[in-house]
Amino acid sequence: MNKELAENAIVTLFSKTP
Repeated sequence: MNKELAENAIVTLFSKTP
């Protein structure tokens, strides 16, 4: 897994938080 992809996933999860 790429570090960038992992960071992107984390950012997406945090961005989904209401």
